[in-house]
Amino acid sequence: MQIKIASSTVLLTALLTSMSVQAECNLSAQSINFGSYDVFDTAATESTGQITVTCTSSTEYSLLLSAGSGSYSARTMQANGENLIYNLYTDVAYSQIWGDGSDVSVIVSGNTAGTEVHDVFGRIPARQNATPAFYNDVITVTLEF
Repeated sequence: MQIKIASSTVLLTALLTSMSVQAECNLSAQSINFGSYDVFDTAATESTGQITVTCTSSTEYSLLLSAGSGSYSARTMQANGENLIYNLYTDVAYSQIWGDGSDVSVIVSGNTAGTEVHDVFGRIPARQNATPAFYNDVITVTLEF
């Protein structure tokens, strides 16, 4: 018998913080949809999203992600008062938690005179006891330049 979580999504929202009046940068973020989560599966559920930065001239920048509903060591998607633990990473090896540089997290930096795309790697650990529902979380993406 399989029990599946209906769906789980992490919405990435954009926030711009400008520290320079010479360059103009724009940010767009693609939400991460994990799809169905099987509570009996022994493998983690993984998905990828993207953050795109476009600048008019060569600009150094930093991308920071908020902790959302949880903490950097254990972000949580929520539904009906229940939690589903997940996290967001800078690399496909899931070794660096993407955050604001505090706690266990790191910041992603870049430099572009054009468009640069950054992958966001999401992972829900296996074997969590979660009831069927639509779980979600909102992460704020901050672009500092």
